[in-house]
Amino acid sequence: GMGRGTIAGKAIYWPVRGDADEIFVLDAATGRQLRQPIGLSAVGVEAGNLVIVDGYLIVATPDKLVVFSTTGPIQPKEGT
Repeated sequence: GMGRGTIAGKAIYWPVRGDADEIFVLDAATGRQLRQPIGLSAVGVEAGNLVIVDGYLIVATPDKLVVFSTTGPIQPKEGT
């Protein structure tokens, strides 16, 4: 693993660093994989500490915060 995972409902979100940084989504009761891993490297994000707030997955890397919605990363606006 790479960073701290989080639990939301019946799912565990676990960040992993390897050939590609990913977040595994596992069933909290059985440990079985619930879906394909969420790829982070493809969008230029490292694995890090995770938290879920109001339906958003927040990844805290060593140098930035990245927020994912159900459609992908939210890009910050200039000057905010």
